[in-house]
Amino acid sequence: MCYQETVIEINNLFEDSTLDSEIVKKVKKTLLKLSNVELAQIHSDLNFNALEGVYQLLNNLNFTSEAKEHITYRYYLILSQQVEQLGHLNNQFLYNIVNEYQQTSFLSLESLVVTLLKEDRISTDDLNILEGIKSTVILKEAFSSVIREKIKKNEVLCDNDVKQLLNYDKYKILEDALDKNLVERSGLQLFRSPDNGERNKKHKDILFLKAKKLLDI
Repeated sequence: MCYQETVIEINNLFEDSTLDSEIVKKVKKTLLKLSNVELAQIHSDLNFNALEGVYQLLNNLNFTSEAKEHITYRYYLILSQQVEQLGHLNNQFLYNIVNEYQQTSFLSLESLVVTLLKEDRISTDDLNILEGIKSTVILKEAFSSVIREKIKKNEVLCDNDVKQLLNYDKYKILEDALDKNLVERSGLQLFRSPDNGERNKKHKDILFLKAKKLLDI
């Protein structure tokens, strides 16, 4: 049986099926027809019903660690697109993905959370849930999310906000704040003209000139 036929068979197994020991046996038997390479790619070919079913049975199925991560990531990716599309994700989704990360440490889940933060899909009221994922990158993006929310509300950034954004190389956010004159005067003095050859010199030049213009008013 070829790969595509096996995928169709697995999809069919989860049509109106309850997740009991019998379905586990059937799925296990069907998966034996696939190589490790095919198992690692099957996540992208299963329909959502089958993907969800396989995800829920994952600990009972003979998948490699790589295949398990692919399936878990795709499951939460699709779920994030279904839950409150274009709005904030509900906190139950966040609790679930944090719990999954704590059990598996799958880096792809951390990457997904970072993307959701950058897209402002996570409410600033729910950022405390993400503390369950010990990640410097998520900490940085969560802070950036809070600052974007402040700018959206026309709240002025304090010195500490500016310092942290500079530390995180969040130049676009800083430029947006400067364009809207939402930086305290003392915070404007934190921008300086970069030295030749300095990292991110172009961005720092733009910020320095914008801050200087505001100081000269």
